Amino acid sequence: CIGLLFATSLCFAVGGADQSGNDSKQVTIEFMQWWEPENPGLFDSIIERFQKANPDIKINLISKPFSDIQQQVTIAAASGTLSDVVAMDPRWAYDVAKQQAVVPMDDYFKNDSKLNGKYDMTRVNGKGYVIVFQNFIYPLFYNKTYLADAGIANPPSTWSELVTVAKRVTNSNKDRYALAWGLNVQSPNNIQNDLLSYIWAMDGSVYPKFDTPANQEAFEFLIGLYKAGYIQPGALVAAEQDKVELFASGRVAMCVTSLAHINMINQRAPNLNYDLAMMPVKDGYNGKRNFKNAVWGLGISTKSKHKEQAWKFIQFLLQPDIATEVADVAHAFPGHKDSTVNWVNSNDLFKKAFNMYQQCGTKNESGGAPRAS
Repeated sequence: CIGLLFATSLCFAVGGADQSGNDSKQVTIEFMQWWEPENPGLFDSIIERFQKANPDIKINLISKPFSDIQQQVTIAAASGTLSDVVAMDPRWAYDVAKQQAVVPMDDYFKNDSKLNGKYDMTRVNGKGYVIVFQNFIYPLFYNKTYLADAGIANPPSTWSELVTVAKRVTNSNKDRYALAWGLNVQSPNNIQNDLLSYIWAMDGSVYPKFDTPANQEAFEFLIGLYKAGYIQPGALVAAEQDKVELFASGRVAMCVTSLAHINMINQRAPNLNYDLAMMPVKDGYNGKRNFKNAVWGLGISTKSKHKEQAWKFIQFLLQPDIATEVADVAHAFPGHKDSTVNWVNSNDLFKKAFNMYQQCGTKNESGGAPRAS
């Protein structure tokens, strides 16, 4: 009986090995991200095509809300259980680099002639840890009717022009103000949108040294706008959503916010006559212009046992046509410098924003900076 049991077990073992021949060589890569829940079906076809082209690699897509991903990255980074490929916000770059949770990506790009130099990365101590896969830019939204009524033909491109516009369009008796700020401390990102964007617009820097003469000058200018009464009352407790509502309702003439809010503004105020512009810069500045941006980033876990296969999947995602496909669904601008997008053709403002994006850079230093403790 024992011999029969042994023989039967051996047959099952051998039979199982024969039947799973190819599967035993297949590597499973975990890809954790928050993008699929926000864009259902985003990766269905992409993963199917990748796996068909790479039958030795299986992608296990792990989808969680953004807030859960952030917490999961922190916990998994500390415990060494981070997914092979992980979607990241560049703001986490400093922490994950400090924990050595993700690997520097520079050498991967150096060995890929087609992708090298085509993508920016969030850097910590000179090393690139988070690949800028998709960009979401924050231009200046302005009410064309208010500016025209004030005798102003073009949006402000310099600080002095911004002051001129602010003086002419602000009318506290009508509860109308030049700019909407949202500086609620519960939403620190808004400080980037409404204050630091003026510094980054001129390719300035707030990290590692914040207290520079150039930054002091920028903040003195912004404080001047606030003291002059050009910013809406309640700016210090307002959130991003409040700004968009104020702009859509006509209570402010301008605000800096995400391009993603265009559809919402159009729904709230279908007759609003507005346009987009680059951020105003200091008079006399002729250097590089930037938009503040938010990013969908990519990285590879240090603890991954299959880093080469993980990079192969990232390479697939980074191809211009795939990056464009993702951008079209998410209404983003691909990080690939030679990519095009199709979704912008649905709206003249989207087209204009993409043209400005191609002419400018993007900057958001919150990625490589340490967080305050």
